[in-house]
Amino acid sequence: PRGWVEIDHLNKRSYMPIVISEDWAFFNHEGVDLRQVRLAITDFLDGKKLRGASTISQQVVKNLFTSGQRSFLRKAKELVSTILLEKFVSKKKILEIYLNIIQYGDGIYGLNQAANYYFKKPASQLRVKEAAFIAMLLPSPIRYAQSFREKNLSAYARQTINNILHKLTIVKVIEKKNLEALKKEPLSFE
Repeated sequence: PRGWVEIDHLNKRSYMPIVISEDWAFFNHEGVDLRQVRLAITDFLDGKKLRGASTISQQVVKNLFTSGQRSFLRKAKELVSTILLEKFVSKKKILEIYLNIIQYGDGIYGLNQAANYYFKKPASQLRVKEAAFIAMLLPSPIRYAQSFREKNLSAYARQTINNILHKLTIVKVIEKKNLEALKKEPLSFE
């Protein structure tokens, strides 16, 4: 697709906010995060709202090979396909595909298009807080892009971005001593 960016051309800071936000254990599981599945089932049985437990690999399979309709049959096919994907495709390539096919806004697909739309730069030049903003848009980019449209971060957007930045200190993508300064750094559209 137009705007495809190879992961080797990206700075880790431009994609790790998305990984941390969408699938914390991406590099440690084999396609399915059983811990997240158990948590989702427990939450559901406790009467809480059903939440997604799909990994990045499962989302790649869903977006490329299924209709996306909600059914147990689709989930079963997705599970088998995800296991096969993980067996034959490297994590690095799966992540590259994911970053390039997911939706980041109305008609905006791929991290490069998102970086250009929201920040007028290629994905390879994203600052870590800008990448955290893009990660915050997922899984509902049209709804969460309200902050961009209004040129002001909503309380939800600010809190989510700050949480992502904090998680990035845990996985040592950014240094803890820089966290507060990053939180205060304004985004170009504000």
